[in-house]
Amino acid sequence: MLEGPGRPEGPGKPRRLEGPGRLDGPERPRGTGRPDGPGRPPSDDPAALNARAIALMRRAEDTGAYAPADEAERLLSRAVSLATPRDPARAEYLSNLGRVYRDLFHRDRDVAMLGNAIAAHREALTATRDGDPARPLRHFNLGNVLAEKHEHAADRAALDEAVSHLRAAARTVPAGSRHRPMYLATAGTALCEASELNGNDALFAEGVALLREAVASAAPDDPRWPGY
Repeated sequence: MLEGPGRPEGPGKPRRLEGPGRLDGPERPRGTGRPDGPGRPPSDDPAALNARAIALMRRAEDTGAYAPADEAERLLSRAVSLATPRDPARAEYLSNLGRVYRDLFHRDRDVAMLGNAIAAHREALTATRDGDPARPLRHFNLGNVLAEKHEHAADRAALDEAVSHLRAAARTVPAGSRHRPMYLATAGTALCEASELNGNDALFAEGVALLREAVASAAPDDPRWPGY
């Protein structure tokens, strides 16, 4: 769930891709950081392609100009196609690809890109084993693009699935994570919205409890605190 052009900042909208180097947003497993594999040209090395895409998207995020997203999508699609199914980094490439697709949706308002983002994040989560430190983040990312599908198309089934994944993220993020309040607040907000649509008071109570926990657990200097 990247913040795209024209969308206001709010809780639960990290701006960075997974991979090596400078990162913002929820904890992300580091990429391999290998610029090239032994004897492999950069165009055939998934980690190198991923690193190049990350550099492009950091530049886009810093400048607010998302023209590089097309090239980042091409690089990450190739990285995914080159990585073997057993390569643990493949889920990271898929997650990054999902974020780029979402940026393309925000830039062009092309609904197909939102569908691509959901598919990429779903595959990234499926490829992430239980107990992997990245799994809460993968639930979080998938939940957010599903919630955005509901926002765009009033798709209640998408919101219900989003609640399921955002709940899982909030329940499994480590207690010591500085981004835990963001997970809690995002899940709480989704639950309150689902409660309003479904007339379910229990969902509302659960959502409010998570929002209160987010406020209580946020650091005093957390810039997102006013939004919790």
